[in-house]
Formats: sequence, C-alpha cells, structure tokens
Amino acid sequence: MIRLAVREKNEQTGSYRPLQETGLKAEIQKISGSGDIKEPFVWEISVENPSGQTWEGVLRVELPFDKEAPEFFLPGFLYGTNRGDAPLRVDNEYPRLREGEMDRPASPWWMVRGDRLSHPLACVKDGNRIYGLSASPYYLKNGETIEAWTPGKTGEFYQYAGFYCSLEDGAVGYTLGYENAPWLYIQSHTVREREAMGENCFRLPAKGSVRFQVLEYCCEAAHTAQVGRLVEEIYWKYHQAPREAASMKETVQDIAGAVSTDAWLEEDCAYSGFVFEHPDGSLWYRKLPSVTWTNGVTVAVPMLLAAFRTGGDQGCEMRRQALACIEKIVSESEAPGSGLPWAVCDNGNWSNRGWWFDGMHTPGHSGYLVGQLLYYVLEAWEAEKKYAGQEHPEWLTFVGRVLERLEDSCNTDGEFPYILSETTGAGLEYDAMGSCWILAAMAYFDRLTGNGSGWKC
Repeated sequence: MIRLAVREKNEQTGSYRPLQETGLKAEIQKISGSGDIKEPFVWEISVENPSGQTWEGVLRVELPFDKEAPEFFLPGFLYGTNRGDAPLRVDNEYPRLREGEMDRPASPWWMVRGDRLSHPLACVKDGNRIYGLSASPYYLKNGETIEAWTPGKTGEFYQYAGFYCSLEDGAVGYTLGYENAPWLYIQSHTVREREAMGENCFRLPAKGSVRFQVLEYCCEAAHTAQVGRLVEEIYWKYHQAPREAASMKETVQDIAGAVSTDAWLEEDCAYSGFVFEHPDGSLWYRKLPSVTWTNGVTVAVPMLLAAFRTGGDQGCEMRRQALACIEKIVSESEAPGSGLPWAVCDNGNWSNRGWWFDGMHTPGHSGYLVGQLLYYVLEAWEAEKKYAGQEHPEWLTFVGRVLERLEDSCNTDGEFPYILSETTGAGLEYDAMGSCWILAAMAYFDRLTGNGSGWKC
C-alpha cells in the first residue's frame, strides 16, 4: 500500500513526516491494474491545499516493502547499490547505497530530480519480486490547472518531479518537487551538500489542488533481467518519436559526408577527435589520437557502414578512408612485448599515453580499449564480407591472436583486467567494468568463426 509523506519549505530538519500532520488533504484511489509489468496498479492521487496561503514543499509517494536482499534500480543513476559494499576512499565519488551512517559517497537512501534518470522509474528486485513506482517526470500549468505531463500534452513548465529509494526503510518513491539528497552530484569530482528548500519546492496555491497518477509494479520476478523488461515498458510509455527533418539516408549522407570531408587526416590515416572552424572558414584539428573510444575504429566502422549505405563516389571515398584507418591499426598497433594493441598513435609513435593517461593510477594497456577495438574490427570484418564480398583474413588473425593473450589474463574469478602490463600482458588491475568489452569480443569472434569453444573463460 502506498503512503504519502512531505517535507515543507520551512522544515528545519531534512526528514519527511506523514501528510496527515500537515494542512494538506489527500485522496488516494486505486483505479485499475494487477501490478504486473504490462498492467500495473494505477493509483489516482489528489492533493488539496485548503488554506489561504500557498503551500511549498516536496510531497513524496512511498511504496514500502519487506526487505530481504534488495537490488535497487534508478535507471541511469543507481544499479543495485552502486557497489556500496566496496571501499569508499576513492577519487571518483559516485553515489553508493549502504545501510548505516552516511559516509560520503555512501548513504542509506537517495533522492534525485527526475531528469537525472534515464527513465521515470524507481524500483527494486527483492527476493523473487519486483516493486516499483513510475509517474510523470515533470508538471505543466495550463491557466490555473497544474497537471502531470504526458506525451503530447502541452502547457507552461511548472516543476520537476523526483525519485527516491531507501535501503534503510525498504522503500522506493516518487516526489512532486524534488531533492538531490543527501548530496547533489554535479559530477563525480564535484559534490555539494544538500541544498536548502527553495526552487526545488512544489507549490500549491491557496485553495489549489493537483491530481496525478502513479503506476505501481508489484509482481513476481525470477531473475534480475526482468527489471529490463520493466524499464523497456516505461520507455515506450513515455517515448516521443523525433520530428523527421530529413530521410535516414539524407541524414547519414550529411553527417558522414562532413566527417569524411572535414575530419579525415590523410597523413595519419585517422580521424580528428575535434574539428574547429576559424572565422575565415579554415579548419583546425584536435587529434586526440586513439585506436578506439574517441576516434579510431569507433569512427572508422560507422563510416564504413555509412559508405555502404551511401554508395557512389562519396561512399567509395568513405570506405577507402575507413579501411585505411583499420588497416593501419591492425598492421601496426601490436606491442612486441605484451602482444596487445597500443592505444595511441601520435605522429607515428605508438604508446598507451592517451589524453586520459594522467588520470590513471597504473600505466598499461586498457582492457576496455583493447576489447572495444577487437569488437569493432570484427564488426568491420562482418560488414566487409556482407556488403563488399571481402573477408580480410588478417583482421581475424589479429583479433584471434590478441584474444588468446587476453584469455591468459583472466583471473580465477572469471574477471578480465582493467589494466594489463605493457611488457608481459599480465593483468595488473581488475576492479572495473570496462573490460567487459573483452568478453563481448570473445563472443563475437566465436559467433563469426566458431573458434572460441575451447576458451576457459
């Protein structure tokens, strides 16, 4: 059963108290649904301010549950506990969820403004059930009427909504108004204290009211992957198709044509990371050389696919450039000591000293970049075979050889390294997620060749 709590603007503490203790009046009615992902319970909530003064504060709709081993999901912000069980003395203070006293960046509860999430949803998988709340991410005003935004509805923007989760209390929630609490994250190196109530408040005018709907999900879930089904359902509920300004082919031709004309560096067989235009129309470049991630194959492979879609002389030139970039990386990047590809080629010099180098704790090959490079080379190989009838066997040989080296670095927990030694290829650091690209490349290689069945990983 959902419940309502509020924090008023003039509250001296940061705690929420039952709505019944304020001057507000509320009606809550369940109007339909079974709680399933396809048919959630639909709650219609009406909140009235009967006083003669404007009410300001944050109103929270809470869905409590009997917690066992909760895995929370605020999409784009919090997954599980965001590794709340891991050590907290870190350079990047990403939000963590941990029961007990607040110890930044960990807290037993979190509140965020709705647009900090990728989807308007706060949910949790606990035991074999999913509990969740979803509602409009912001509110509009039409004349004197305050109403929740839904796709297609227009009006003057009024206020954001927010979302909430608590490991401490066992609850997920939705808010009218919002807080970024207990801390406000600008980014992982810029964290601010909880702000005083002000612009974040929802305002109900004297004698005014607001009516809105909240979707409650309460259903069986044998596996955490079912949360993905719920997120997808929320996506389609709020999705608005983009306005069509040009056909897909025209769009690809315009963007890819600009990259081919203005970002290709012939002497480097590479694409510039940034292209700037002087007032006189001339161009200058920030190379940010990399075999992948910021340029390299992450540009070359989409350009190769665009070439096949575009065709003609323009497509031929795009393909020539893309193949030149890929061929250079495949034929030159392999480090003699480690057997792994270097991450950067700067004016002909291969190394791992990319623009990100001084932000790392340990020098070496990046499992993230190496795995991603291999994956994109395989995608290019598949496209060349499908659309041009070219197989490039040396590309598969390169990928297979590097994957064999990477397999040796897999530890007994089945993890691939974040950082690998430049001299031996041995794993140095494992505590990261980016090296999942290695597993993706292994699966892709096995699908294309059938030669991965003997891998131990």
